[in-house]
Amino acid sequence: MNARAAALTAAIAAVAAVSCAPPGAGGASGEPAPTPGGSTRATDRVVIPAMTTITAIGVGDRYTFIATPGGLGIYDHRFNQWHPPVTRVDGWPDATVTLMLADPADPAAIWFAADNMVFHYRVGFDEIVRTLVPDRVNAFFVDPADIAGGVIVGSSTGYLRVSAAGGVQPYVQAPGAARPPTTGGSQRIFPQTVASVYKQYPALQGYERLITRDAQLRSWPVISAAATPGVSEVWLGTAGGGLFKADPLFFRGESVPFGLIGDGTGAVARAADGVWFGSLGGTAASRGGVTFVDAEFRTWRWLDGGTASPLANARITSLVQSGTTLWIGSDRGLVHLDAQTGGVLRRVDDMGASSVALALEVADGGVWVGTTRGLSFIPDSETSRSRNDVQTALLNTTVRALVMRSDTLWIASDLGLFALPRGESQPRRVRSAASDTRVNTAVTAIATVDSIVVIANAEGEVVRISARSGQVLDPVSLVNTSRVGRVYGLAADANTIWIAGERGVLISQRAANTQRFLANGPDLPGEAFGLVLTPRYAWIATRGGGVRVRRADDGMVR
Repeated sequence: MNARAAALTAAIAAVAAVSCAPPGAGGASGEPAPTPGGSTRATDRVVIPAMTTITAIGVGDRYTFIATPGGLGIYDHRFNQWHPPVTRVDGWPDATVTLMLADPADPAAIWFAADNMVFHYRVGFDEIVRTLVPDRVNAFFVDPADIAGGVIVGSSTGYLRVSAAGGVQPYVQAPGAARPPTTGGSQRIFPQTVASVYKQYPALQGYERLITRDAQLRSWPVISAAATPGVSEVWLGTAGGGLFKADPLFFRGESVPFGLIGDGTGAVARAADGVWFGSLGGTAASRGGVTFVDAEFRTWRWLDGGTASPLANARITSLVQSGTTLWIGSDRGLVHLDAQTGGVLRRVDDMGASSVALALEVADGGVWVGTTRGLSFIPDSETSRSRNDVQTALLNTTVRALVMRSDTLWIASDLGLFALPRGESQPRRVRSAASDTRVNTAVTAIATVDSIVVIANAEGEVVRISARSGQVLDPVSLVNTSRVGRVYGLAADANTIWIAGERGVLISQRAANTQRFLANGPDLPGEAFGLVLTPRYAWIATRGGGVRVRRADDGMVR
């Protein structure tokens, strides 16, 4: 055995012990295993990351795979349908994926690499097989003489063959064969790149800016590409604009959005056939705006207000849809958008001496806005009249949440709970305020269901209040929120009450008083800021992205 072979053998022995399927991988039966440290099954929880920057693309006969910093996107281009993404909670690597190759032995599988790790994923198995190799991967190809044998990986220590199951062995060439090249070569199957696609379709490069235009006529730079085998179809990955499907013969392109428009989610709101997520902002490199997604991930829409976007890098704190329009509150003011085109209908930077909109509730002719300096009513347009004479109230008080119950606006503020019946000019404290201090301390979140209003205060107490009488219905807090920490959001329906906060989400069943906790880390990718409940799913806005959690018949999470 020569020195290089001995080194390779030692390297294989060293990495064999750590080559494995990631947390959440299924067993031999195909049944998904619980995520270590957590209790939510991967099939019941889907994390939605930002997916506007695409670092690599792999295309097979049926699937287009896209690699982004936040996860793996899987598009069935035969049926024009996205699958749920694969993210870090499912085993997606933290390192940037720049090498991606559709598995020629399996039309539903993809190979990819990051640093000194090689991965294999197959659609439908919810499993990523991870294999460590001795050094950073700098060559990546499949030998056409043995496409089922795995991928050939080159590094500074030599060449290894990695199987789909994670096995590693030296790559032995035929006697006298030349050293495998690091790129190119028709005799081997290499990952596709921008250069290789433009070499296949030379005229395509001249039309790149035209092909990657979005609805606002902005062109996005291409950083990854791949061509569908056997047909004239090209996929272009951009830095910030997402995925585009292009016709390389007629130089036409169309956007195929997927995932969130920006990093993290600061708010979530119900739509007629899905939900809206508002981006968290905070990084100059991240786009800001809102993302629409339907319940089954078939339809995606990104809105940011256009080239002069008032939402660029803004932290969106509240959202509400009104007909075909969308009101968006952020730390940079209030924006009224057309929910279909994304056109700006109105922008308000000063709402009663504050530019920070924390809470929104639609009313006749406009929207109520809770700000860091009080409550304001903003009409649909500058020329329209408001529904009453109230323009500002609760001045110099932070209003954190709003909810409309019948003809009364309920107001969660740092001074406590207030109500504003229709036709009255100023909010007033609820009837129980004189006898129950829990409604006089700062209220951080509010929800309504049946004939009750549910509030959470700064002391961590959650209580119900009669929407008719204003009386507190609970002698003690409904739940202990110590695990949740500070409460940021509430949602309630006929079966459950959901509490979102800095450490996760607590779910309480109203009838049986059983509880379930979704913790940051194992179950959720960061603190939770907002909630939307539908019969089948709960949608959660978190620092690490949007989350869809499947609900059981009793409204709980298994």
